[in-house]
Amino acid sequence: MSHIAVKTLRYISELTGAVPSDVLIGGSGARVIRLRSSRSDGDDFALKFLSEHDRVVDGHDLPSFRRKIIRQHRLARDLPGVYEPIAMEGHGDDHSWFVTRWIAGSELLTARRFAPPSPSATIMESLPQILNSLAVLYSRECVPGHAEYVREVYLGRVSRRLSYLLEGLRGTIGRDDVLSCCGSVIGSPAEVLQLIPATRGSWIPQCLYYPVHGDLNSSNLLLVDSCDRSFRLIDPGSSERAKDLLYDLGKLVFSVSFFDLLRRRPVVFRTAVNKGSGRLSISMSIEEGWRRVAAHDTCELHRALNSAAGYQRLLDREGAWERALVFVVACHALAESACRLSHARICAEEGRDMLSSALACLAYGGHLLLRHMETADGAPSSVFDAAVEFLTLCRGG
Repeated sequence: MSHIAVKTLRYISELTGAVPSDVLIGGSGARVIRLRSSRSDGDDFALKFLSEHDRVVDGHDLPSFRRKIIRQHRLARDLPGVYEPIAMEGHGDDHSWFVTRWIAGSELLTARRFAPPSPSATIMESLPQILNSLAVLYSRECVPGHAEYVREVYLGRVSRRLSYLLEGLRGTIGRDDVLSCCGSVIGSPAEVLQLIPATRGSWIPQCLYYPVHGDLNSSNLLLVDSCDRSFRLIDPGSSERAKDLLYDLGKLVFSVSFFDLLRRRPVVFRTAVNKGSGRLSISMSIEEGWRRVAAHDTCELHRALNSAAGYQRLLDREGAWERALVFVVACHALAESACRLSHARICAEEGRDMLSSALACLAYGGHLLLRHMETADGAPSSVFDAAVEFLTLCRGG
């Protein structure tokens, strides 16, 4: 940690009487430190700290982090019992931090922390009720969707981040290099960029809802009581604008089906670049136990979604939402590929291979985008089937 982070941690510890313990590594450059109370009846606290870094991708920079703090204040006020209020915060020229009470709960995919991993059955059983509760929260606001929404929220973001990615991967992969993953041809980055505008008219959300979260990955949904299915949300996105229903759902599908594997467990990637032939071949191997659990949990998420009647009523307003969800998850994966590369320098000291993670997200997003385009004139493709198909390609030892 930086000098200012250590100084901040000492200051918070003196104020609260809590002792720093775990430093949690998440999906961004921010760090979360748990401070444990020295009293048996005292509260633990969570400190989240971000220092400014050069050339960090949009959404993970310091201004976005500060907007997230403002948003957390609003969400704690609007949705009491779902978000913890901020107890204290601080800002400097090149850093910001905030503190909340530590939430003692289970992440959605807690069972994957162990070796060998096991399916996340307990929380998946609670998920239909959680999704129904989320549907009520989303319905606090409902405004009509519009034709420019997809361009503003999805297409512009993905194009911007892929351009960042290609700049960062210069010398590794070019715009016209053909990318293949485990024998399946994805196409070149230039072709992927061309596919994105072609999807513009394929889906217009019927409704835009209250922005309950904005970054609903598996680590940001905590089950605090398995008996009454109560839950808490942490670490929301920084945007205040109303969102389509598939935005958060797509984040959850991406996390359960693939991204969690990159964050929880070293996934083995082998990359070979044929510089003279204009091809980049990625050989991706996921340990078989982890691959099976990811495929199982992806199917369980699908079943939970089908069982959530309240959430389904909102989805039914969208018409052909199944095919749109393939597009949404593809966009999240492609956008995340730039985030992985963005944090390569920050995470190098932690031994995380962010380049391989970036290429993996690019391959997964490209795979889903192709499935989305292939079904343009046919039956809707299930993102859950497409995800399991990709995991099957990644059979390892």
